Amino acid sequence: MVERRAPVKPVALISMYGAEENIEKIEVSITYPDKRLVAYKSWNNDGTRNLDQITDEVIRFAKEHGIDEIQMLDEVLPI
Repeated sequence: MVERRAPVKPVALISMYGAEENIEKIEVSITYPDKRLVAYKSWNNDGTRNLDQITDEVIRFAKEHGIDEIQMLDEVLPI
């Protein structure tokens, strides 16, 4: 008997850089749970687009890769 596993879905992690009221850069990495990279994209907030426009682009990018949910890393780890 062959054991069938559920398909492994990639996950998306979003990282934002800058002050809360002035996000300078947004990165999205889409990986499998074993950390193999599927896709990566970054957006710089150069003042030509507002944060809502960049957010729409982030969502579009994630949906193009079959992502239903984007995880946000909201913890700062001391080094």
